[in-house]
Amino acid sequence: MLIQVLLQKISKNCSSNLTKDATYLTPQFKKPSVILIDEQDDIAYIGFSTEGNIVISRFDLLEFKVSDSIYASTINAAIVSGHLDKENGFLYFGTDSETLTVIKVDFVNFEIVEEKSLITLPNSHLATSVFDVANDMIYFGVNDDNDTYVIKVSSPDLSVQSNISYNDSQISQGAIDVSHGFMYFLLSDSVGGSSFAKIQISNFAPISNVSITQTSIKSLVLDSQHEVLFCGTYSIVEGYGVSDSAVCQVDLSDFSFRTCIGINDTNGFPTGFLEPSGSFVYFASDDSPIQIFKFSSSSLEVIENITLTSGNDFAWSSAADTSTGFVYIGTDQEPTRLVKIQAFTPPDPTPSPPPSSSNQIVFSILFFGFLVLLNFYD
Repeated sequence: MLIQVLLQKISKNCSSNLTKDATYLTPQFKKPSVILIDEQDDIAYIGFSTEGNIVISRFDLLEFKVSDSIYASTINAAIVSGHLDKENGFLYFGTDSETLTVIKVDFVNFEIVEEKSLITLPNSHLATSVFDVANDMIYFGVNDDNDTYVIKVSSPDLSVQSNISYNDSQISQGAIDVSHGFMYFLLSDSVGGSSFAKIQISNFAPISNVSITQTSIKSLVLDSQHEVLFCGTYSIVEGYGVSDSAVCQVDLSDFSFRTCIGINDTNGFPTGFLEPSGSFVYFASDDSPIQIFKFSSSSLEVIENITLTSGNDFAWSSAADTSTGFVYIGTDQEPTRLVKIQAFTPPDPTPSPPPSSSNQIVFSILFFGFLVLLNFYD
């Protein structure tokens, strides 16, 4: 008879409802522009932009505190994007410096290995980026005084491969859908119009540039499974009777707005995230204190919302830990805060299958916070 013992930690606070959990103050740093989560090691890497100085901190998610920090030599700049390459052991941070500098960090040794200027473009700066991690390519959105560019960069050596230009435009947001082979960038022009640019990943070719009526989009959340973009706006959305801010659902096949849900008494939604199941999308507001809204991803019905405790003000960035259901919100205030929220129930771990061709008897025992499953096989 074979006895198989499985240990599974019982997760605390794993409610499907939004729950406020904890707040960490970072008085020495400001503007947490990017939060990158290494779920396997329970570490977050946070890019701060503090009065022209760039600081990258390693944050222990279990201890809920900064464990180490490194300072970039790039000055008079802010972090605008960031990516985690877990397989190769690197972090990449795009900055809005006039030299178009990208910072590459070895996160195993937690040291900066390179700060590289991509190309020379007068009066230009990086605005956003998306990462095709499987093919080691980062696509940076770059603005100069009049035009915008999407620059294809090889992540191993940060070498520029090619670029696409859009005249009389400025880029602000980006999203990549590797499974369907496209990336999307939000553009605006000098007369107040906006458009979505669609680029095919495989050959780095522009597919379309479709004008839209909305001009106040601040954040994008991609739902690759249903091929939609969720947009957080900062002001009135035309044609929907919205008096303040809204969350909109955009069909990626033609960039039509399926629906918009207005949220009164909010100052816009600068950041958001999608639940791993794809059933719900969340947006955090630019309010004092911050409000967090949970929407049905199909209908955009508001399922739930919470207001954070006083002092947790002005959402700036966010990241979800899909293995725990916790979400981390960075704030734009002094002192800066990192707020931990229980947003969703993480997926149940899948145990190894038992040996075949046997009869099974299962006993469960609660032992010091662990659920012990005893499987007996004949």
